[in-house]
Amino acid sequence: MRRHVDIRYRPDGFEAKCLMCAEWHPLTLDYWYPKHGMVRCKACLRAYRAAWERGKRHDEAWAEGVRECRRVVYRANRTERLAKVQAWRANNRERIAAYMRGYRARRRAA
Repeated sequence: MRRHVDIRYRPDGFEAKCLMCAEWHPLTLDYWYPKHGMVRCKACLRAYRAAWERGKRHDEAWAEGVRECRRVVYRANRTERLAKVQAWRANNRERIAAYMRGYRARRRAA
């Protein structure tokens, strides 16, 4: 696991990126615990500790947080991604059909 966070400057102050949820939060005590390394924001640290208390090991608790982050990103980008895939398929119908013909021929030969 990386032990440093990305930091950026905004007109209203500095922000740091949480390694677990990948969200940017202001560098204030409202979002970060300095004594815990400032690698995870307060919300992610609470989720990590809750998973730890439920008996999860470090790797499992970390993986659970990462999976939740990916679920959020997936839900946010799902419709846009589906539209891109459908547009690509519409533009490449001949290419897909040629590939499938070759695939079926290879499967019959095997």
